[in-house]
Amino acid sequence: MSGLPASASIYAIVTLKSPQEVQGGVSPVFYVKTQQEQEHIAMWLSRITGAAVHDLHDGTWLLIPV
Repeated sequence: MSGLPASASIYAIVTLKSPQEVQGGVSPVFYVKTQQEQEHIAMWLSRITGAAVHDLHDGTWLLIPV
């Protein structure tokens, strides 16, 4: 991510996919089993970090700093 400001980083990834499909690199990945669990974890993480949640429409949500 060279050339990008620190605010362009990803705080967390919340996904329904398997660890073989999604790896976070330096961002923590929360693997969940249901969409309800995904919504719950993403909501709490966004409240704690002040991040915005972005749905990639493939079972993966990113939490990005605002």
